[in-house]
Amino acid sequence: MTTQQVIALAAICAFVIGLFAYAYWFGRQEGRVRGRIASDLEHESTIQRLEASLEFLRNDHRHLAAHAKRLKDATSLQEQHRHTLLQIAESLRIAAETWSAFKTGKKLERDAHRLRNEALALADLLKPTEQEAAA
Repeated sequence: MTTQQVIALAAICAFVIGLFAYAYWFGRQEGRVRGRIASDLEHESTIQRLEASLEFLRNDHRHLAAHAKRLKDATSLQEQHRHTLLQIAESLRIAAETWSAFKTGKKLERDAHRLRNEALALADLLKPTEQEAAA
């Protein structure tokens, strides 16, 4: 083989090696881009699921906060209701004794005693426990 042929063979080999290296580098870059796109899509779907979960938790928190506020308002009114029921029970006791004195309103007396007992039972349900009173 002549010197020119050896140089030509070396040049062709260098060109083929360069072509393969360029194709490898270009393919690697394209793979990275496609991998990044696929990864970004996966991350976007994860972010969307997390945002939806966060929004659900925020709505749930708002609902629970409103419910807690209503419960707090309801418990603050219970003591007033209890006192009102006790006053009603006392009025019913007086009415029952009055009808008992007339000896004509037996049914009214029984009804007044029954309603008084129900009012006292409701007042006992609204009575704060010792633990709540300590707080």
